[in-house]
Order: sequence, then structure tokens, then C-alpha cells
Amino acid sequence: MSFPILSNPYKAGQQTSIGFLGVSKVLLFLMVVIFIGVDAKAHPSEFIPPVQIRGKVLNQDGEPLQNVSVVIVGTQIGTVTDAEGNYSLTAPDNRNIVLEISSVGYQTRRVNVGNQTEINITLDQEVSGLSDIVVIGYGTAKKSDLTGAVVRVNVAEKANLANVNLLQTLVGTSAGVNLEERGGAAGEPTLSIRGQTSLSASDRPLIVLDGVIYNGSISNININDVESIDVLKDASAAAVYGSRSANGVLIISTKKGSAQKQAVSFNVYTGFQNMTNNPMRVMNAQEFAVRLVDWDWENKVYAWYKTNPTSAAGRPARPDVNDRNVVAAYLKTYEEQQNYLAGKEIDWVKEVLRKNAPMQNYNVSLQGKANKTSYYLSGSLSKIAGIQLNDNFRRITVRSNIENEVTDWLTLGVNLSYSNRDNSGIPTSLSGARVASPLVNNYIGQPNYDIYLGGELFQPYPLVNLYVDNSNISNELFALGTAKVTVPWVKGLKYEFDYSHIYTNSNNNTFHSHATPSGVNNRGLAIKNPSESRNWNFNHIITYSREFGDHQVNATLLFSREQNKGNSTTATAQGFDNEVLGYNNLGLGEGATVASSAYEENSLAYMARVNYTYLSRYMFTGTIRRDGYSGFGPNNKFATFPSASVAWVASEEDFLKDAGLYLKLRLSYGENGNQGIGRYASFSRMGTRYYVYGQSTAIGLYPSTLGNADLAWEKTASYNLGLDFGFLRNRITGSLDLYTAKTTDVLVQRQLPRTSGYASVWTNIG
Repeated sequence: MSFPILSNPYKAGQQTSIGFLGVSKVLLFLMVVIFIGVDAKAHPSEFIPPVQIRGKVLNQDGEPLQNVSVVIVGTQIGTVTDAEGNYSLTAPDNRNIVLEISSVGYQTRRVNVGNQTEINITLDQEVSGLSDIVVIGYGTAKKSDLTGAVVRVNVAEKANLANVNLLQTLVGTSAGVNLEERGGAAGEPTLSIRGQTSLSASDRPLIVLDGVIYNGSISNININDVESIDVLKDASAAAVYGSRSANGVLIISTKKGSAQKQAVSFNVYTGFQNMTNNPMRVMNAQEFAVRLVDWDWENKVYAWYKTNPTSAAGRPARPDVNDRNVVAAYLKTYEEQQNYLAGKEIDWVKEVLRKNAPMQNYNVSLQGKANKTSYYLSGSLSKIAGIQLNDNFRRITVRSNIENEVTDWLTLGVNLSYSNRDNSGIPTSLSGARVASPLVNNYIGQPNYDIYLGGELFQPYPLVNLYVDNSNISNELFALGTAKVTVPWVKGLKYEFDYSHIYTNSNNNTFHSHATPSGVNNRGLAIKNPSESRNWNFNHIITYSREFGDHQVNATLLFSREQNKGNSTTATAQGFDNEVLGYNNLGLGEGATVASSAYEENSLAYMARVNYTYLSRYMFTGTIRRDGYSGFGPNNKFATFPSASVAWVASEEDFLKDAGLYLKLRLSYGENGNQGIGRYASFSRMGTRYYVYGQSTAIGLYPSTLGNADLAWEKTASYNLGLDFGFLRNRITGSLDLYTAKTTDVLVQRQLPRTSGYASVWTNIG
């Protein structure tokens, strides 16, 4: 009689042997035992005692693997590894024993035992990405179990590339993920997932960092600290983040400590960047001078034509542009005339650009695990020069991820990061370079420079920002605390609480001297702009996961609360008789003004999700989320966003099981919300004006913005039909997706007639 061995049928550390059932079989078993005992006495030299075989199962990184099945081939003796990867089983004979070691996501191995009693085994991961674990929002899942459109980006493969920003690692990784570079040393690319879904509201995807919504700048995140990025594309996958998820979701997971030996990593890269294709060709000196001649001539012809529409007599002739003296007479300044006749010229576009702008990055990290505490510590320094002069970026980051298994049922974690960014300096002007005269050497400091600052002789100086004193420094502190509880008396029940806080401050100070266009009429201009913001978020998450025979159920409940508040001040002064201290002492100037602002916004959400799988081939996911946001009108602050998706693994059916391929069909529908409008768009607001009373002024208030108490959520409903496939034992894998999306209750600013007294009002249309 034979008994099939199921995958992982054993409890950790437990050895199992299937015996004979029934009374008659028990008697037969006793008789066999007696017979063996008698035979042992007759032939004591042939008795072979049982052998204890033990060892450890590790992955390629040297980390222990839990719940790995270890079975003696041809028998029904087996066990599974514990949390430390250890296994132990008793074999009747170790001379011809073969162990089979298997686990989901890893290649199965067979090992001949021979005379060994301790065998350590390393398992290699499957070639297929179908067993990869991806983050799906408030949880994880195997890629093979997904019912929505989710893509994982392996950041480790791109960390050594000269990426200025983390988002640049997404270039070319997945269909529908589009980046538009903004340029600049610290430029953060514009990201969109599956295109724009709104006319006026924000189309920025939602950023989630280590499980919590992240409202900071993504340029503050060190690419070397990131383990993976998961992109939730369709509505069913993103529905767990209902609010703000209409434009897709980007889930960033940072590195954690590992159970392998303590490891120190240090890497450095340096490089250069240039403009590969300069589309801004400008006129040379000859073209510029001739164009001035033609401009003057065309104006004279036009003036003549208005008085002589029917006759060509007396029509002004075009000057001889081949005579350099004639052409020089049309130039505005003596300097231009002399440079033109001498054959001197300047290409201002080349003047404002750097050649071989340097890039440097230094990163050091320490990770490991001591007892039950895992840790990851890192620090980085980045220095990047933009392709425009005076465009510089320096960033320092520090990160600490620590997790401690306090008990068998409680795990606490702390995630801290700090970023300091220095983006001081205003880049030289490309727009000014495109219109500046190639014949004027209007360098600041020349005795005649101020003649170009105003009037009809005005000439933009593309390098003027080199002489503007600017300091732009910002700091960000991110703190995340987590508590994970595995409820011991209810199998599969877990509770997680996390709280995050982001504090940012920045100081952007600028001084324009009297020798610059912005300061010439003001006798110097100083601007100080400090600002700060605070954002906190907490989540209560309950999950329940169980297997009942061929059925797998995973349920999640969530309550989330978030607040974002901040303030800023702008102080200006002009009329400096002494410019030595610049913006550091506004009291030395005249006409100082101060303006300030503050804001606050709040949101909360409830979410429920159920994942159900039958026979590992039929899958269903249902999600419902209710969101509230303070920025909407009192009648529509809350909205509900449902979603549902199904999947069928056709390759698991009997008629395809032996075909050597993988096929999964997916179908999903979901609704997502967009709240990306002004925080006070639904409110009527007041403005200020200065009024003159005699010889004094006073500030008066007036209604400046019309409110809308019925302003509601913008909603996007989308359908997605997908196919996941794999060939050649999943060495070749891919996905195809067809989708459509429709946005309703579109948020727009509707223009109002002048008789209303207001310019526009925020409203929903469609």
C-alpha cells in the first residue's frame, strides 16, 4: 500500500510516519515486529540502529529558510525546517538514503546521505519570477497569486547605474510607467502610470514608503537603501489606497537587516553628464545683424505701404547686407558695431552650459542580525552638478532600520531616516541665452554694464545668476514605528500598528545686488523664505490567513488616519546702501514687508479586503474602502471605492498541466478617488487690499474666492483584462494587459461671468 506525500504536511520539527490502519493490520504489524525481533536474535550482526540526520537549510544569501520540506525519498518520513532553518529526522538506515528538499519559490534538490549525519543545504531560487513576493498594499502576495496588475522593479540591479533620482530606476521597466525629465541637478522627474486621468487635479501617483503614505520628496531617498519598488497599475490593485490612488500607486520597500553574518558594504561611483542633443541653435553674429537690418527695413516698408497701397513707387529698398559697414550702422550699441566689424561673437548657449558636469556618490551600509534583533544602517553623500552653470545639488542621507523579536508573538520595529539637501545657487538662464545678442560682452563689472539693464538698450545677461547670492537648504526627518502581534490563541490572526511622522524645514534666501536686473531699480533686493511642514499617519491593520484543505483565505481590515500641516513666511527688503550682509540683515534695507501663511488638512479611511484561492488556480480578490478628506465640501467629504478581481490559472487544469507552460487570465474592475486639489478649494475665502486714507494706508478684506459646499471626489473607474504567461519552465515570462478607464465628477475650475464678482469656482463636471 502506498500513500502520496503532500507538500509541507508536517509541523516544524515533527517527524511523521504513516502506519497501518485497522485492527487486523495492527495485529499483522505486531507479528512482523515479533518476527524481526526473533530474527535479530538469530543474526545480531545484521542489526542496523536508526540514524539521526540533522542540518540546516539556507538560501543563496546564507539566510535560514523556514517551512522547507525535507523528505526521505521512497518513504513517508519527513519534516519541515523551523524558524532558524534547522531540521532533524530519524532514518532506519543511512547507507542508501536520499533526501529531497523542496520549498515554494526554490528549486528542489536531492542529496545522497551516505555516511553523513549532518547535512547543510543551500537552495537556489526558481528562475521564474512567478514565486516572487510582491507588496500589494497592507500585505504581500506571491506573484502567481495576484489577480491585479502589479509589477516589481528590482532596484538592486540598477543601484550601480548613475541615477540622479530614485524614479529614474523605473525607466523602461514596465509598460504604462512614463517619466518626463525636468532637468537640473536635483530635478525630480514627473511620473505617470497609465497616463493622465484628470483635467485639473493632480495626476501624481501615490507614494507609499515601507507601508505608510509618504508625502515627502522622493529625491530625499537614497537609491542604495531601496530593496524593491512595486507598481500597482490597475484599480483593483490600488483600491486599498482608495484616496489618491486613481493615478496608480508606487510602493517603495527599504532594506532590512538579514540573518546572515554581519556585512559592511561601501560603494562609490563617479561620472559625467552632458547634453547629448542640443536643440537650441541660436543665430550667429552675421545672422543676428542681418536680421536687425531686415527688421528695420520691413517696418519701413509696412509704414510706406499703409500710405501707398496701390503703387510701388517710392518703396524703400533693402539695404546692402553684403556691406559690413552698412550692416554695422543698424546695431544698437557702439560695442556691438565694433565687435561685428572685428568678427567677434559669443554663443551664449555654450556659455551657460557645463561640459562634463561631474556626478559623485558615496554610500556605506552595515546590516546583520544579533540574537533576535536585525538591523540595517546606512549613510550616503551625493554631489551632482547640472549641465547649466551654477546648478548644484548636494545631499546627505542617514538611515536606520531596526527590528526586534521581543517574544514569539510580538515584534517591534523602528525606521529612521534623515536627509539634508543643499540646492543653493540659481542656474544660468537658457532662455536668456536664446535671445541675448551674440555681439555684446555685457559682463557684470564692466564700466558700461548698467546701460544694458533697462531702456531700449536692455540686453539680458545669461550669466547674471552667477552674481545672485542664493542659499537653498532643506532638511527632512522621517520616523516610523511598528508593532506586529501574532495572536497566539487564534491561528493565522495578526495585528499591526504603525505610526509615521515626517518633519521638513527649508530656508530659501536670495539677494539681488544693485548690479543685477532684479536689483537695479530697488538698490538691492533681499528675500527670505523659511517654511516647515509636519505630516503624521497611523494605521491599525488586522489580517487573518488560513488554509482549509484546498481553500486559502486571507482577509485584511484597516483603519487609517492622517494629518498634514505647515507654514511659511516671506520677508523682503530693498533699498540697501550697504550690501555687504545681503539677506542676512534685512534691517539694513528699506520698505521691508512680511507675508505668512499656514495650512492644515486631515483624512481618514476604513478598508476591508478578502483574497480567496481554490486549488491554487481559481482566485478572487474583493476590496472596499471608504475615505474622508477635509478639503471637500461638508456634503461630500466621504466617498466609497469598491473593487473586485478574479484570476484563473489555466495551466493548472488537467488538459494543460503537462504542456510545460504557465497561463493565467485576470479580470478586474475598480474605482479610485482623486483629491489632488487645493486644501481649501471648497471654502469661500477672503483676500486683502491696501486702502489709502489721507496720508496713511489700511488693510481691508474682501471676498476673493467663491466656495462650493457640494464639491466632491473625482472618481475613476477602470477595467483590466490581463494574461500572464511563462514558457520553457518559466525561463521566459511576460504579461499582457488591456485596460480602459473613465473619470467622472471631474474636478475643474469653471469660469464665472464678471457680474458674479468672482473669476471661477471649483466644481465637478461629467
